[in-house]
Amino acid sequence: MNKLIVFLLLATFTFAQDNSKNIKDLEQDFISFDYEKVLQKGRFILADSYTTKSDSLTIFTYMLNSAYALNDTSLAKSIIISILKTDLNHSLNPKKTSPKIIEFFNHVKTEENLFPTKPVKKDDELNPVRIKKETPWISVSSVLLPGSGHLIKGEKQKGYIHSAISVGLMAGIVVSHIKTNDNMDLYHKAKGNANYNALYDDYNSAYKTRSVLIGAYLIWGLYNIFEINNQDQFVSLKTVSDGSKTELLLSYHF
Repeated sequence: MNKLIVFLLLATFTFAQDNSKNIKDLEQDFISFDYEKVLQKGRFILADSYTTKSDSLTIFTYMLNSAYALNDTSLAKSIIISILKTDLNHSLNPKKTSPKIIEFFNHVKTEENLFPTKPVKKDDELNPVRIKKETPWISVSSVLLPGSGHLIKGEKQKGYIHSAISVGLMAGIVVSHIKTNDNMDLYHKAKGNANYNALYDDYNSAYKTRSVLIGAYLIWGLYNIFEINNQDQFVSLKTVSDGSKTELLLSYHF
């Protein structure tokens, strides 16, 4: 076991020495303006799996300078991308690299945007996810008296307003129902020279009023059930007050 450890240490040291020598040779080729040889040797050294990250960046830098010197911007761009994939935060040394190459490097880095950050969507932005809660007992309460469901849910202001409207409609239905029955009795009991047309018109008017109020109450009840069971309101009812008076505002959202 000890022999194996010693062997591994020696092998690692040997590979490190080889890479150091290879990089020195690469530097000498670059100084000698032998750019093609730099590119060829650089690819060969990078193919070695024992090449460290630091050595890889050094080799890529020599290769980038060589490709740019040969006016091969396409190759230079691909080398820059390789550098950024090795270390996204890597920056070129201005003492060893010309300003034009640094400018080109920064341009490619901005243009490629290799690892864009995804924007974090806040809870209340764009498409908020709303969970509908099943509240059957609140719906039943809203059927019996629209507005009472809001009171149970804790929406007191809206609950009182909706309940008041519901009570008003119910009172109107009761009154119009009584008036319809009375007018119907008067019409049926009329005799002799009674004005049948006028009596029928009174009955018909009360009947229509009762029908309209019943229809309004049903629609009002359905609206309350829909509103209380849906977080995303397409229709909303709210109060607007200026101090001297209070108004109801019915708004539609599309």
